[in-house]
Amino acid sequence: MNFDIFLQLLNGKLYVPRRIKFLDARESGKLPLQYRFGFDIVGSKESLPIKEMSEKQQDVDQFVKNINQSKYLLTSCWTIDNGEDYLMWKCYANDIGVCVQTTLGRLIDAIDYDNANYIPICSPMIYNSLGKKKDFLEAVFTKDKYYISENEIRLYFIPKTIININILNNDITSINKVLLDASQIEQERHQTQHYKDFQIFEVKPTFINSIILSPIIKSSTVPYFKEILQEHFKEVFINGSMIKQSQIQIK
Repeated sequence: MNFDIFLQLLNGKLYVPRRIKFLDARESGKLPLQYRFGFDIVGSKESLPIKEMSEKQQDVDQFVKNINQSKYLLTSCWTIDNGEDYLMWKCYANDIGVCVQTTLGRLIDAIDYDNANYIPICSPMIYNSLGKKKDFLEAVFTKDKYYISENEIRLYFIPKTIININILNNDITSINKVLLDASQIEQERHQTQHYKDFQIFEVKPTFINSIILSPIIKSSTVPYFKEILQEHFKEVFINGSMIKQSQIQIK
């Protein structure tokens, strides 16, 4: 993440955007043509009968509907990888930034859901064909295979008002126990008086295990970054080893 978002995090504010703010067209609901029609090759021996073609198109139409409705979901993206990835630095920390390291359990426990009135659902992403998905939750946890190197685990924050109250006594992180009507996401957006394209969640920054400073930061200034962070955020950075320098060398 960029350094300004990180400083916000250290001050107890977790910035979570809606998917519509993402640059990826599929995430923001502006689906390319390839997702809108169940194409089949004319004259192919594998061409489907009219009935099966119709069912295939219905599947694609339902997938498109799911994605369009899910673009309003509050979304937090993480990676399961422990190491650095130069391409992810370039994509997600285009200015001076940091990589935050933690565990999923510590992150979920650190967020104040009572005041936010949201419930998290989470899962590792599935990387395969997108257009075949009918189920809403399966669709929102599926990405094209060319993203597989991200090894992503994703959190969605769902308003409590649209979730069956009976699941609150169960494991709220299990997507199999969440019965979610996708159409209510957009309905909630229209009913919320102060709707925004993002939410700021109250969070205990002590969930951070360690951080890695961006390779874009000059090595000569790294000690100053460490000194400033340790001085102003002593409750987070108990010792200097929690602040790591990037292993990636840039001229």
